[in-house]
Amino acid sequence: MMEEKKPIIPERRRVLCVDFNEDGSIGGIRGLGWKKTRYQAISDININKISYYVEDDDRNEVDVIVAKRKGIEYLTTDPDHSEENNLENLLDCEEYYTQKFADLSAKPF
Repeated sequence: MMEEKKPIIPERRRVLCVDFNEDGSIGGIRGLGWKKTRYQAISDININKISYYVEDDDRNEVDVIVAKRKGIEYLTTDPDHSEENNLENLLDCEEYYTQKFADLSAKPF
């Protein structure tokens, strides 16, 4: 008797900020303890290795997906009713980490 294959469930990671290229396109994404180039993240999603998501203020998760325009794959968020959770609206990682470290240095220990 053959064993039934279980579906592969990809690792799920929250995107906290975006590395933007000089032209404003997304060059990479980052989260807590990880960093991926656009190409690495696209590959992860396409082979079902890792799925990525962003959160809005109400902690609703919106998937990061791979879309294609003029034959070129790029990262975007699954379309929904809100713009606040769009990948393109996340902070640039340099600004994000500057704010995070400023918040840490302001807290007394």
